[in-house]
Amino acid sequence: MKKILILIHSLSGGGAEKVASWLSCALKHNVTICVCDKKPGICYDNCGNIIDLNIPGSNNLLKKIYYNIKKIIKVYNIKKSFKPDLTISFLETYNIVNVLTNFYGKAFLSIRDFKSLTVVNFANYGIIGIIHKYFIKLFYNKADKIITVSRGVLEDLKVNFKIRSTLLKVIYNPLKLDEIKKKSEEDIPVKYSFLNNKKFIINSGRLCYEKGQNHLIKIFKKIKEKNQEIKLVIMGIGDLKDELIDLSQKSGLKTFVFDQNNNKKIDDYDIYFIGFQKNPFCFISKSKAFVFTSLQEGFPNALLEAMGCSVPLVSSDCDSGPREIMAPDTNIKQKTLLPELTDCGFLMPIFNNNDNNETTYNIWADSIVSIINNEELKKNFTEGIKKIINLFSEKIIADEWNKIINN
Repeated sequence: MKKILILIHSLSGGGAEKVASWLSCALKHNVTICVCDKKPGICYDNCGNIIDLNIPGSNNLLKKIYYNIKKIIKVYNIKKSFKPDLTISFLETYNIVNVLTNFYGKAFLSIRDFKSLTVVNFANYGIIGIIHKYFIKLFYNKADKIITVSRGVLEDLKVNFKIRSTLLKVIYNPLKLDEIKKKSEEDIPVKYSFLNNKKFIINSGRLCYEKGQNHLIKIFKKIKEKNQEIKLVIMGIGDLKDELIDLSQKSGLKTFVFDQNNNKKIDDYDIYFIGFQKNPFCFISKSKAFVFTSLQEGFPNALLEAMGCSVPLVSSDCDSGPREIMAPDTNIKQKTLLPELTDCGFLMPIFNNNDNNETTYNIWADSIVSIINNEELKKNFTEGIKKIINLFSEKIIADEWNKIINN
């Protein structure tokens, strides 16, 4: 049995944190989790001991540099004392710290986003974008293995960052299907029970530019012109919340926000912002379709988990992940210009960077309405999900991890 160290900022929430927690239990080895800051709390079940570096985050550049140096020193000392056979790190800073302290055992890096797109975003900050790209090229090739969450992420690292092919390996995120099915069968909480009598589509995710909810609202405006009955439920929190609410209201859509309108009578609204939900699956499973408008992804857990709720998927064909989930046998470099029928729903054209998206919005609206109005089509998608979903089972993903660790 090997000694394995998992290195991550915290276990307080997020996709990487969820997978790191799951991995601590799935690996058939002696696992210790090293977090940089335990104060935000622990949201996910995990196994093994937890070491807290007690180093907070900061937006101040000088403090950030100081804290990162502390991380390197503390992680080095932990590795020196613990002598792990392998350290698996998650997220950018901790991947670099893992490589820089790689004097004991092997260093595995988990890469969860499409780095070319991340660097473009960082480029808005000038020199930081250049440094970011340089660090990836400099440090990642010094790892012993790099685990990517999708083939798209792997190809991006290989082509755009010159990471050696021999280092790269795809292991998808696991789908806790039994848990999702159980939670999806629960009733919607009483204060949201009015949704039980309504036809609605749903979106779940962080409220930010990258998730494309602004496009979703414009699509929904067109859906309402075709089907007055349908409602839109948006789950999640994020910096774009107020802007999205404002866009909804300016679009002439009656908007209910649960943390703002709690004292108002809930009657016939068009859009419901319901914030973060501990059990999103009981909502998703009652919807007519899960609509995913992301502009970019690494591997979208929200889309995969919606599949676990057995509802039709309507997703942008963005980089990367949706195509691998919904049409795993197709070419990942393919980008659809029209609705592409898959076993579990529609892959849809991505949005332009400018505001000239009217044609695309109409195409999306027509596809969503076709699911709402056609029970046979919805049934076919539900059946089709069964053909794909086992590719992401916990057992298969755990076996992949244990196999690569034991080699």
